[in-house]
Amino acid sequence: MSDKPDLDTKLIKLAVTEGFLTPEQVNICQRIANAFEDSDPRKSIDIIMMDRGYITLEQWVYLVETLGIKAISCPYCEKRYKEADNECAGVTTCKYCGKQFDYNESHKMYTSKTSPVCDKTLASTNSTQDHYINKTLVGKYKIIEKIATGGWSTIYKAKRALLNIDDVVAIKILHLNLSDNPQDIKRFYNEASTIRELRHPNAIHLYDFDRDADGTIFMAMEFIHGKNLKEIIKDIGAFDVPSMLNIIFQVCDVISTAHKHPKKIIHRDITLQNIMLTNVGDIDNFVKVLDFGIVKLRTHDNVSLTGSIVGTPLYMAPEQWRGECDERTDIYSLGIVMYEMLAGEPPFKGDQVTLMNKHLNDRPKPFRKLNKDLKIPKYIEEIIFKCLEKNEDKRPQSVDELKSLLQKSNITNVKLTNYTKFLVPAVIITITLPLSIYMLFQKEENTNIEHNSQPHIIKQTVNSLSDTKLNEIPKISENKELQQYDNNTKVLTVEQHKNSESINDTAQKITDNSSKQSNKVVANIQKHDIDKPDPIQIIKNEVKVWLQNYKTAWEKGDVETLQKIGHITSEKEVNKLRNHYSYVHDVKVSIQNEVIEIDNNQVIISFDRTDEWIDERGNKHREDLPKITKVLHKENNIWKILK
Repeated sequence: MSDKPDLDTKLIKLAVTEGFLTPEQVNICQRIANAFEDSDPRKSIDIIMMDRGYITLEQWVYLVETLGIKAISCPYCEKRYKEADNECAGVTTCKYCGKQFDYNESHKMYTSKTSPVCDKTLASTNSTQDHYINKTLVGKYKIIEKIATGGWSTIYKAKRALLNIDDVVAIKILHLNLSDNPQDIKRFYNEASTIRELRHPNAIHLYDFDRDADGTIFMAMEFIHGKNLKEIIKDIGAFDVPSMLNIIFQVCDVISTAHKHPKKIIHRDITLQNIMLTNVGDIDNFVKVLDFGIVKLRTHDNVSLTGSIVGTPLYMAPEQWRGECDERTDIYSLGIVMYEMLAGEPPFKGDQVTLMNKHLNDRPKPFRKLNKDLKIPKYIEEIIFKCLEKNEDKRPQSVDELKSLLQKSNITNVKLTNYTKFLVPAVIITITLPLSIYMLFQKEENTNIEHNSQPHIIKQTVNSLSDTKLNEIPKISENKELQQYDNNTKVLTVEQHKNSESINDTAQKITDNSSKQSNKVVANIQKHDIDKPDPIQIIKNEVKVWLQNYKTAWEKGDVETLQKIGHITSEKEVNKLRNHYSYVHDVKVSIQNEVIEIDNNQVIISFDRTDEWIDERGNKHREDLPKITKVLHKENNIWKILK
């Protein structure tokens, strides 16, 4: 039989590591368990946690089964307890009521996975019926499915009665046992307020925050379809450097916006689980940063609302363990995230005490010592380890600085490394073409080229390639074809130059081009027109006009325009909209915080929208709609929504 104190210790450490409860709550449960040790030894500390509402049934099942223990539910007294696998026979006896039952028939298999919305552990697929299912909160949100259960809230999938048929939202409900605690309510409100104020495409959008008639405190948020980074690494393994950078750049954008907010919002819980990838139109791997539930507002006191150290131990900065934090705390967590994305595992492992000591004192293993097969560029490793400095003064001092360092490395190294086979021919063609033209003009003027001189155009071209020297260009086979300039113009490869080789010798390796061909090339070079408007700005101006037409169409109930721009595509939608406008009037639509992003021939636009109207009884209404994101493409000179 398993040693009970040792089992309880493991379970407590796992519960704290998962963020299900705080050290203060552990101490309370431990004192209660000690008090019951003689009178009722069956009352283990994990059962006390559930009795006090610190953890949910689903969290308890997740904890015990993660430790390789069976979660047993008696079909007679409905009490739950845990047993080691080797103690579970076909027929077992309940520790509480003493009745025997068939374990294999009564035991329910629980499956747990990481939450796709905010908290950490998903609800069991076979859990008992939840009383919130099919309930409608404040007459607006009908709950249809439980998604996730966390340490202090449960998340549900819900629908709301809007014009769109598939209008799905995430409802986060504060646990009932916490709804009378002012500190927990304040923390819950703090999260809602932060999400509401942090308007950014890579952040979750908040729609509503309210209390139902029965006292249920909840927030309605954007529902995200996708997976978090932890799940992705578990499924397909570690990320490569370009993919990691693409994701981290987006995370940096939203965290930078938070840090620059007037309240100086610090996330404090940047983890793989709190970074989700979803799709927006045709764009894959669009980042959403979750869980602003433990953010710190620099305008408040330097402690959390619960007065405890908060965060996820695997990702907590040294100063965070001391109860301190600033913007550089998030940078440390970003360093852990980048390390784990590339290595497939975090730099530090262990229980909470071990993790604290490692974060405070140990340096992470270099990637090459962790895994010899990992090919991480040295400059990327240096930036990550700079983020993981114990002294926050030695880290990048802002997220913008971190992003700038990564961008510089990305431009001067990653692209040159990955695209060398394309870049080198382009370099040589860029050099040889001006040389060819230059030589022809010089030949016409009968001017000799000095052996020791070098055209200024070559110096400019070479210097523009991140200070790459000419003699550092990789040697290319003399017989390898680089590129064909029209059907009649052949460009031969140029061998690596020696310092003693003259420009005349170089020119002799270039095929004989006629003056006519050279003049044709020169004539085809398009000159820059300084009076020509910026094409990007032209598109943005057109999209702004589209947005104004979109707003006006909704205010006037202009079905034809909404059909024209692709918002309405079916007869059912047309009839529904016309029916809606038959009993409302004085509709006012407010568009705010629009963000326009251009991707080749498509435009992604996201914005906040508030509707106000008067119904047939004269009652005024106001509603904040979910964050709206549309992908537009141009069709017959009209910007239309891409379905």
